[in-house]
Amino acid sequence: MDEALFERALTLLTPAPQSGDRVLLVTVPTGTPPESHQLVVRITGLNAGHYVGEVVETDVIEPPAQPGKYRPGEEVIFLREHVQGRVG
Repeated sequence: MDEALFERALTLLTPAPQSGDRVLLVTVPTGTPPESHQLVVRITGLNAGHYVGEVVETDVIEPPAQPGKYRPGEEVIFLREHVQGRVG
């Protein structure tokens, strides 16, 4: 992933992210040992107070056959608290 992309992503989130926005997420650490990931996600909607989006870019470099890893084009559901900033 492009480090400059993440530096530009950290803009204030006012107003709240909307459908169509591209945002930078940091996922909650999971697994053993715990892993967190950075994702660029295009928001596609809201569902019961959660954002729904499509992964555009990810820092995950493991083979896509591994379960539980994020891949471009995959749908993700996340909370507002995981959004770190908008991506221009």
